[in-house]
Amino acid sequence: MRRPGDSPEVLRLVDAAADAFDAGQFEEALARAEEAAAIAPRSVPALHYYRAAALAELGRLDEARAAYDRALAEGKDDVELLLGAADLCVNRLEEDEPDRDVLERGLELARRGARLARRAGDAELAAELAWIEGAALNQLGRADEALPRLAEAAEVLPESVDVLLEQGIALYEATGAWRRGPPRASRSTRRLNRPCDEANIALWRRLPYPS
Repeated sequence: MRRPGDSPEVLRLVDAAADAFDAGQFEEALARAEEAAAIAPRSVPALHYYRAAALAELGRLDEARAAYDRALAEGKDDVELLLGAADLCVNRLEEDEPDRDVLERGLELARRGARLARRAGDAELAAELAWIEGAALNQLGRADEALPRLAEAAEVLPESVDVLLEQGIALYEATGAWRRGPPRASRSTRRLNRPCDEANIALWRRLPYPS
């Protein structure tokens, strides 16, 4: 993702930030991104790729949130930027009592990004954003609304642990399921008792059953 007006030096620094980020060298990625942003303060790649993302990985979450807000002011329709900002709000800024305003903000960003991704035909990116929508809705106590978003995500990302977990949570909240422990098929029919057993399976496929 490159801004047409970025200079060769900015592009070099952004590429260096990207390489460092992909290698897990987040301090280095941040340093190179900040150099690029100092030269081109309106460059979305410099602001997001990888300044905000590196700050998030380093656990500097308040700074990351401010960096994402700044980047969004320059690239409000950048889908990957929307994904990163939504993920920060919904999954990275968690507290014992989640801030509903922050969750609503994350939900709004995820919905906007998902619409843009679908319009662009990027099914995987749309699925990731649908998962974040579902996670936000779960935390907001709106499990019934989360279920269709998570079903969309699961269709494209069927092996995603994160999606399976959110589906299990949503089904539990929507149906009061999995109080009985791990699901067992009926001896007579070998069929599952849906939808409660769907919630069980989504969780117990990935999580150990507590003894």
